Amino acid sequence: MGLSLDALSSHGSRLSKGWHPEDVKAAIRKKGKTLKQLAQDSDLSASSIKSALRRPLYCGAQALAPLLQLEPRVLWPARYDDDGTPRHPHARKRHLRKLATGGHVEKRSVA
Repeated sequence: MGLSLDALSSHGSRLSKGWHPEDVKAAIRKKGKTLKQLAQDSDLSASSIKSALRRPLYCGAQALAPLLQLEPRVLWPARYDDDGTPRHPHARKRHLRKLATGGHVEKRSVA
C-alpha cells in the first residue's frame, strides 16, 4: 500500500523539501528490499540507487518510485516541475524521450 499525500501531511517538510535519504531507505526496507536488491531488480548499479537518494538521478528515481508506490515528484518535489517534468536538464531529456517512446527508454551502450 502506498502513502497518500494525506498520510504525508504530518510531515510538512517532506511535502516541500522531499524525503530524507534515510526515510527512503527505511521505506525500502519496510517493503522487504535492500538497495542492492532494488538495483539488481532494476538492472542498475547500487551506486545509481544510492546517488538518487541525494541528487537528481532519473534512472534511480524511476526504480525507487514504483517500489514505494509513489511518483518521484512526491518523493522529491524540489526536483520536479508541477507537471511532473524533472528540472535537471539530463533528467528532463530522458523523461521527454520516455514520453515520446511510449514509456520505454533504451540504455545507451558504451562503444
